[in-house]
Amino acid sequence: MARPQSNKNRAPLRGTIVANLLLLLLGACHATFENTASPMPTPTHSPPPSSTAPQNRPPAAPQSQMKPPQNSQTAQASPNLHQQTNVVRAPLTLAEGDQIRLILTPHKELEGIYTLRERGEIILPLIGTVPAAHKTVTALQTAVHQRLTEKLYRQADIQIELVKTRPIYVLGPVARPGAVRFFPGITAASALATSGTPFPQPGTGRVELTNRNAALKSKAISGLTRLRPADTLTYILNDPPPPP
Repeated sequence: MARPQSNKNRAPLRGTIVANLLLLLLGACHATFENTASPMPTPTHSPPPSSTAPQNRPPAAPQSQMKPPQNSQTAQASPNLHQQTNVVRAPLTLAEGDQIRLILTPHKELEGIYTLRERGEIILPLIGTVPAAHKTVTALQTAVHQRLTEKLYRQADIQIELVKTRPIYVLGPVARPGAVRFFPGITAASALATSGTPFPQPGTGRVELTNRNAALKSKAISGLTRLRPADTLTYILNDPPPPP
């Protein structure tokens, strides 16, 4: 019968087997670690932003869509400014029927409201008749002051104000044709608005101005034309286009 091997012969064999098992175990652990471990990202260094680099801004609007800023005056003027010819007027003068207020210092007894008579004259106490028609308020004030100095032989502080004057007349296809009260600074658009009708838009009609007292012939005007007493506005609609 064969004899079993001694322990001395078995020791190297066992060491080899253990070494091989350790190598296999280490190889398996290394493979598992490589499969499960995520690689570290490589850091990148971006250059600092330059002051001239484009920022995150919305794209600029096309040149045709860009609008210039509008001021208050342009906003207040838009619907009534049309391409019509404005009227250059002479200074406002007085006429028959106008009323003025006379303020006189120290002669309070001459103060009061006076109406221009048929011939365009006013009659003042102590002074008499003073022609006033076709004169401005300033010119009448100078004339009264001169007459008063001649009659009373003394200087006086005099002031004349326009209290009431002739109305404006609005004619044509408006809501309320007729007379419109005049006040300083009234425009054609304001007079039409008082008559219940807005100023016509371009292409729909026009407004013509006449004044017999001022010998002003009919003339197309804009909505911002300032009016005078006894002005007549005529609202004229354009003819409708012919049917196709």
